[in-house]
Amino acid sequence: MQIQKRKEREEQRINKSGKGRLALTAILTSFLAAGGLFLLLMQSEKKMLENYQTRTVYVVKKAIPAGTGIFLEHPEEYLEERELDAELVGQSILTAENRKEELIARFTIREGTILYEEMFETPEEILEAYKEPVIAGFRGEDLYQLVGGILRPGDRIHVYSVEKESGSAKLLWSDLYVKQVFDNSGKRIDGEDGDASALRINIYLDKGDVEAFYEGLFAGQLRVVKAL
Repeated sequence: MQIQKRKEREEQRINKSGKGRLALTAILTSFLAAGGLFLLLMQSEKKMLENYQTRTVYVVKKAIPAGTGIFLEHPEEYLEERELDAELVGQSILTAENRKEELIARFTIREGTILYEEMFETPEEILEAYKEPVIAGFRGEDLYQLVGGILRPGDRIHVYSVEKESGSAKLLWSDLYVKQVFDNSGKRIDGEDGDASALRINIYLDKGDVEAFYEGLFAGQLRVVKAL
């Protein structure tokens, strides 16, 4: 009888010991699995960070007037740099890697805009329209009704010749580029000034057209239309 009881107690002890080992094994297995998952996540995150690349783009912090040169003329006044995920940066977005040193705004660019290459042109692109480009200057009073005096750098103008007797008009030059504009005191007017009247204007013109241009001015036959 006692032998039987001892045998039963031994079997209970063995069962308890086995259950304890199983529980310990389960706990250790859980820890190992959690550790493995943690390492896997760490490696994945590290790989993602290694593959993540950014590019420096430019955002307008102050409106850029048409005709304004960027990067050579106080870029810090108009622009701020921002880092974007490289995958979000399209080919035509202006970046630190593809920007050129001298770019001129084709039109007024509003605050908060990300810059694209199509918003700008280079001096070389502007001069491509001329065979032998020169800068021709004239006074506002030399041209009747000079677009109300509101011409600014970067504007393009069409110049017509008007016969005084018949009143017939003829287009002489189209899309002439306005390089510089000055007020009556000789101060240069920039694109941000929307009120000052342009009283002296410098434009690009072909050398071969200069003579006809000034003859037309002297005769009072020339009229200017601003291209939009």
